[in-house]
Amino acid sequence: MRRVGKQIAHLRKEMKMTQMELAEQMGVSFQAVSNWERGETMPDISKLPDLSRIFQVEIDEILTNGKGTQLVKGVIENMDDTFIEELENPKEEFMNAAPVLKMEQADSIFNQLKAEITIDELSILAPFISQDYIDEWAAKEFGENGISSLAAIAPFLGQEKIDEFAVKDFEQKGIAELSSIAPFVSQNTLDECARSSFEKEGISSIVAICPFIEGELLNELALEAIAAKGIQEIAPILPFLDSRDFKVVTK
Repeated sequence: MRRVGKQIAHLRKEMKMTQMELAEQMGVSFQAVSNWERGETMPDISKLPDLSRIFQVEIDEILTNGKGTQLVKGVIENMDDTFIEELENPKEEFMNAAPVLKMEQADSIFNQLKAEITIDELSILAPFISQDYIDEWAAKEFGENGISSLAAIAPFLGQEKIDEFAVKDFEQKGIAELSSIAPFVSQNTLDECARSSFEKEGISSIVAICPFIEGELLNELALEAIAAKGIQEIAPILPFLDSRDFKVVTK
């Protein structure tokens, strides 16, 4: 994005245009042009032909002939989806072109390449892919490798889906498995898993996710543990108890 932004700024200046003048011709805001040139965002793919016309250059030159250029040109020219197969490195082209594609275009290409996409690559592509495609890919990854493998894309998963994964993994492997994605699991789901784990395996079983359990519940479980087995039982979770809660517990 920085490289393309620098090129847009260069071509604009060659045409002796201000950012405001370019914005007016493009039908976008002055801020949009400014963001392009700073490399913070990319012009939508539908704007590239307009930029090409205004600057009197080929789209290749706007995109600095970088990786992704051929894929973008194929999409703009409405080529049949099979053109992806003819690219030398379609996945690399897609990774670089995704920021300028419309979501439905990105979804179509992702659907063709998803078998080759790794978890780290999806974490980069996620902002440009629809939620359904992300959740579908994540479901396959979860089925093969469990919830810890989804940590890199957890921020992009639908809440209902990540809660579903969390409950399944907890039931199969125990609550410690949730520690890698705990910040993204809903509080209600996390607390329910903590309560269930406590009832089955005791207070020590929830240590791994103590920082993410609601304070009132943690205090409640601590009180129950003390009542059942004595004050020594809560030693593993003492660092996570609020000082005010601890005073209540030790009375």
